[in-house]
Amino acid sequence: MCRSSAVSVDRLAGWTLVGLAIVVGSWGRGLAYVGTVEVVPPRPTADDPVVVRVSGDLPDTCWSFVGHEVAASGGRITIRVQTSVRTGICLFVLIPYGFEAALGRLQPGPYQLTVIDAQDSKTVSFEVSGEVPV
Repeated sequence: MCRSSAVSVDRLAGWTLVGLAIVVGSWGRGLAYVGTVEVVPPRPTADDPVVVRVSGDLPDTCWSFVGHEVAASGGRITIRVQTSVRTGICLFVLIPYGFEAALGRLQPGPYQLTVIDAQDSKTVSFEVSGEVPV
């Protein structure tokens, strides 16, 4: 009888794992997050084309990186990470994403850059100098 109970527990544990995978795939998701936001060059001048390098992680294999969208208004720049999510069975592992967003040449002055993904955001500040290094 004891051996029979062990088999039942093993089967129950297997079904629990399958059930957990389905729950994670349909509505019990973890969090996506923005890992790093890097402005290149780090101290841009008005003559430098500015690029932003972004990396982060999506919460499971049901998430996919689609692209990004840049919006600017005055000294505020927002980059939205575009993702898609499918339903079904998903592996609960972090899926890294990364991209570069070209901002071009910016007017001198202070900037606040916010990167927003599906569930997180990160804000960095930088300044564009009007002086061109010799």
